[in-house]
Amino acid sequence: MLDVYYHTLGINPGCSEAEIRSRYLELVRKFPPETNPEKFAQIHNAYENLKDPINTMDEILYELQTNDSIDQIIAAMIEELRQERLPTNMILNMGK
Repeated sequence: MLDVYYHTLGINPGCSEAEIRSRYLELVRKFPPETNPEKFAQIHNAYENLKDPINTMDEILYELQTNDSIDQIIAAMIEELRQERLPTNMILNMGK
């Protein structure tokens, strides 16, 4: 799931916190909330989730219920990916 956020910011998963912050600030200047509210919201959401990925994973695990089958969990994750409108090749490579 974090791959979506890296893709939104246009950075590699191995980058440092300083690089994440730098890219975030660069994109905020390029897409300010006054003129691009939707794009800004995506960028801000990605940054918030990447600056503290452990809390993000905790939230994802908390949302899963113990009685959910693996099929339900996979279907929910695929639906989230569809809503993010990721390129198909990125979706196919997420499990690798």
